[in-house]
Amino acid sequence: MHFFKLATVTVLAMTQGTSAQTQCENLGTSQPSWKLNSQYTSVPGYAIKSDSFKNCLQPYFTASTCAKLSNPAGTNQLVMQPDGNAVIYNVWYSSNCNLGRGCVSPTWSTQTWNRPGLSFRVQDGQFVLSTTQDLSGQIIWRVPGYASTGASQLCMQNDGNLVLYVGDVAVWASGTYH
Repeated sequence: MHFFKLATVTVLAMTQGTSAQTQCENLGTSQPSWKLNSQYTSVPGYAIKSDSFKNCLQPYFTASTCAKLSNPAGTNQLVMQPDGNAVIYNVWYSSNCNLGRGCVSPTWSTQTWNRPGLSFRVQDGQFVLSTTQDLSGQIIWRVPGYASTGASQLCMQNDGNLVLYVGDVAVWASGTYH
């Protein structure tokens, strides 16, 4: 399975009228966890609904390149890589990786590499990747078969599963639970 290609991108991030440059790279297998935590920025709190088991991206809020949606435990994170691939990384600890300080490995991806500048969001009850951060962009990838006008959210759970909910019903999951 192909998850990533090497790339680094500089993104100009706008936050409340200020700008700062953020640089991130595609992570790959067995990379130190500090790379994920230092290079990827969490989706803003106002776009997230949380409980002790999951953090959920609310409809129409966008996660652009170098953004991440983490579970509350911080052990699984959906990231938007600079190559255009949305990837779930599992954070794990072992003495033979990064001197026991934590490594990351991919567990799932949208397989949309070679499409830089994509972002992900929940739109019309679907988990989509789009060419822009607003609704005007072309949808490049979507969860197949689900569309709803009901309340929907994309949740990264503590069990490692990424789940799309419409109301309280899970309509799609990445299958990455452990």
